Amino acid sequence: MRNLFVVIATSIVFFVTFTTVFLGIQDNIYRLPVYFLPNGQIMNVDPKYKEYWGHKISIDDVFYAKDLNSKFNFAEHEVRIYSKNDKLKIGNFFFIHINKTKIVRLFLIDIIASLISFIIAVLFFYSIRDNYIFVFFITLSGLLFTNFLYLAFEQYFSFLVFLLYIIGFMLWNLSYRFRGKEIPTQWTIPQIITSCIMGFIVQTEMDNYDIQVRISAIGLGLILLSTLICIFWNLIDIIRSRNINDISKRKISLLFSLSIILIVPVMFLFSDPLNLLKLDRFFILVFFLAFLGSFIFGTYKYSFVPMQIFFSPTAITLILVGSIVGSYSFVVLLLNKFIHLQILSDTRYFNIFFLFIAIFYLIPLKNTFRTLVNYWSFIKNPQLSSSLDKINLLITSPISVKSVVSTINKSMLDTMNVTQITILIPGDQFPNVDLRNINFTRISSNSDIWNYFQNSKEVTVTAHLAYGVGLRQKLYNYLSDMEIQIAFPIRDTNQKRRNKAILLIGEKIDKQNFSLGELRYIREVSRLTSMLLDNYTLLADEIEKKKIQKKLQLASILDHTLNLLDQPLSNKIDIGYFSIPAVEISGDYMDIININHDKIAIFLGDVSGHGLGTGYIVTAIKSIIRELLSSSASLETIFNEINNFLMMKYGGNEFMTLLGGILDISTGQFHFINAGHPNLIILDDKGSMEFYSKTQRVLGILSTDYALQELKIQPTQKLILYSDGVTETFGEADSMFGEESLNDFLKMNPGKSASELPLLLQERLDLFRKGKDLSDDSSFIAIKLLS
Repeated sequence: MRNLFVVIATSIVFFVTFTTVFLGIQDNIYRLPVYFLPNGQIMNVDPKYKEYWGHKISIDDVFYAKDLNSKFNFAEHEVRIYSKNDKLKIGNFFFIHINKTKIVRLFLIDIIASLISFIIAVLFFYSIRDNYIFVFFITLSGLLFTNFLYLAFEQYFSFLVFLLYIIGFMLWNLSYRFRGKEIPTQWTIPQIITSCIMGFIVQTEMDNYDIQVRISAIGLGLILLSTLICIFWNLIDIIRSRNINDISKRKISLLFSLSIILIVPVMFLFSDPLNLLKLDRFFILVFFLAFLGSFIFGTYKYSFVPMQIFFSPTAITLILVGSIVGSYSFVVLLLNKFIHLQILSDTRYFNIFFLFIAIFYLIPLKNTFRTLVNYWSFIKNPQLSSSLDKINLLITSPISVKSVVSTINKSMLDTMNVTQITILIPGDQFPNVDLRNINFTRISSNSDIWNYFQNSKEVTVTAHLAYGVGLRQKLYNYLSDMEIQIAFPIRDTNQKRRNKAILLIGEKIDKQNFSLGELRYIREVSRLTSMLLDNYTLLADEIEKKKIQKKLQLASILDHTLNLLDQPLSNKIDIGYFSIPAVEISGDYMDIININHDKIAIFLGDVSGHGLGTGYIVTAIKSIIRELLSSSASLETIFNEINNFLMMKYGGNEFMTLLGGILDISTGQFHFINAGHPNLIILDDKGSMEFYSKTQRVLGILSTDYALQELKIQPTQKLILYSDGVTETFGEADSMFGEESLNDFLKMNPGKSASELPLLLQERLDLFRKGKDLSDDSSFIAIKLLS
């Protein structure tokens, strides 16, 4: 508490000293006794002339009076004064000498308001390190002070306009903070430059009141628009709030303070509709204190507790703009006050000349400032530099990733003196890697929080989100529960616009600000962490590939050893076939089963997809069919059981086509069911073909009553079954083999035996593919009865 009083006392002493010195260098003024703005609006300053408060004085008459007074030393002048309804009054005024003591007495309220703003600015910076609110109240203090200087001494209007625009832009930026969003720092330079340009124009056209009025009106319009935007978003948040809790109270408090701000532009842009200029100047202080109280209550916890993020580009921008503005002011002061050169008789030429010089040296100056900022904030700090060098070596060292992450975490904790460091990653990244005992935190890749982080370009400060609603409130709760202060994006090197992870950093133990050097250090660590995650991803993918290959090889061995087809018991049948998987394990189900000496069961099916998962389904289907056949189940029963199995096990997510039947070798009768499989073909020795294309619903989708079909095979005919992998074999230019090519192949080889056809078809398909990999499992069966 004692330190707080010291800060307040020091602020008061500084302000009073500055004001005393500044007023001391001003000349006593000889002027009309009423105080007015460039548009002629008379302010409520001297109670002696209260009858004129809020009216408009004729600026032309003022100029004429000044001219007469300077040339002929006329003391008394008639000046036209207009009321709001344009009624004309004639005021008789004397030019009088007004000493500085009387000026201080008349404008004491303005000076006190400026002092209070200055103290509030210092307190915000001292207590919670909120640089933005600090700058806002410093600017407000300057605006009140320069307004007093302009009214009293008719000088410094260019500075008043500059600060007017800065306040307008700062209110615009605050609308982002009030919504719990990041303040867009990329607009800092354009906003400052725009404010400077408006101030320069006013300085150049000091005798043109019309231009001064227009430019100041635009500045007031900016404040009006920015304040309305802030009010709009606060109203939206209040409406969205279901309960009148702390959030709503602060929003209502902000709404009240913003409404007070709204009075200022409305009063000057619309000729004081509320007649506030008729009130005593004391009420200015009352309104101002009401604004301060409600604004501070509403914004205190919007502050960046306990830190404010200023990155190097922003710092460089501020230094660069400050240097250019300072150089301009210094050169003008030097030429006008000391060297007494006349080159500023027309300031437009000097401004153009200075602008060209500034543009010419802008880039070299920016590079120089960047180098200086980086040197003083980062390179000169040996602890930061050595820690970053150590982390850089760790990334490329041949040690385990867990060791690297643990070492990086310890190094950052020691270097920055923070409570914790952790890396937030989506749940689908490294799903099979044990991340225990290292500083990784998983979050669902489909969660709103990760979707926010994944696309966020800026650093997220937890305290920014303190009074956001919806997603930002959820995000604030998430980060604050983890005691995280800032979340730094780790960019995806493959997709530059997205983040692959988030570097979460806890509060500093000493509660101090993060320095520019530390922020640069965090940025570099995040870049190195991105490289580490790339390496980790490649390593994890390689390990996973090897595991899958090992499983596939094992499953392939099992597939070839356990899933053998029965050899027909009868010598009156010739069978040829092939089944080629797209990967190690086939998703095509092919089986030939001996029922007795004269009957065999033939099945050819295709499970959706291919690979290890479908291989397991094929094995299960084969087991079910063989078990049912051993118990003399009918084909209809077999198909219904498989359909029920797939629906119950996979809920419609896995399905298969299946053509299965029982062939009586002695009679040639073939009873079969086709559940969505490619059509069955009968090929005779002369090359003619019959197609049996009637199918029923695929298995695994819906309950279905499957019905038998029947045909009879003659000794001169062959029964052909195939999977869609045969016809959907792709060749050059992604051309497909197709049913027409298959039919042409069969017509060209009608006399080949059933055992020869598969071999010839394989050669034909290999020739068509020309080395291109299979895109689907491919199976083919040819059966011929021997006489």
